Amino acid sequence: MQEKEKIMKMKKMPDPHKPLNAKEWRELGTAMHGIVGLPEEAQKAIVRLRGRPIKQDKKIALSLRLDKKVVDKLRAKGRGWQTNINNFLLNAVNQGLI
Repeated sequence: MQEKEKIMKMKKMPDPHKPLNAKEWRELGTAMHGIVGLPEEAQKAIVRLRGRPIKQDKKIALSLRLDKKVVDKLRAKGRGWQTNINNFLLNAVNQGLI
């Protein structure tokens, strides 16, 4: 155990079992405080990794009023009934019906 402590002091590495003081934080530099200090390409790559992936064909949220009978029939098919509505309308558009 004493040898490890000597090696850490020789390399001027902070002890992983004790919190860093202000001087040690400054020595580590700004890269330890997030993405600041990283190359611009790396910053953009990290930002892109956060959250949901961006879809090419975004959908639009809207409010639509339908007859109760229509909604009951669609919901009876189970999960994904709203996606089924979208697919049905998309097929109609692709076939030139709308």
